[in-house]
Amino acid sequence: MDLGLKKDIGEKIRYERKYRNLSLDECAKILGITASFLGLVERGDRCLSLDKLIKFCSVFGLSVDSLIYGDSMFREDPFTLKDDIVYQLAGMTEKDYNIILGLIKSYKATSENNFPYKVRTKR
Repeated sequence: MDLGLKKDIGEKIRYERKYRNLSLDECAKILGITASFLGLVERGDRCLSLDKLIKFCSVFGLSVDSLIYGDSMFREDPFTLKDDIVYQLAGMTEKDYNIILGLIKSYKATSENNFPYKVRTKR
């Protein structure tokens, strides 16, 4: 890979990590790599494997092409609640996902809009 491209990608990865206030250790844990390796990637000395690059983009709500060719560093959309939810789900087990899914379904079933009974309020 072209050295300039590696440095550009590394800088974008560092920007996205810092944008979300993540330490090297936290981000590396999400990706399943060491913090020292992530530091090498951010400096442009090493490259993420394709599967780790895809995982990074998926977790942080980016497209691979925007990370490689685009200007994700200058995007207008702020870090959203959806991004935070995706980040929080990263690295969970299938059992964790099923628990979260159950909570979401329970909430939706009992939320005000879907609740089958009117709740009385004091006047």
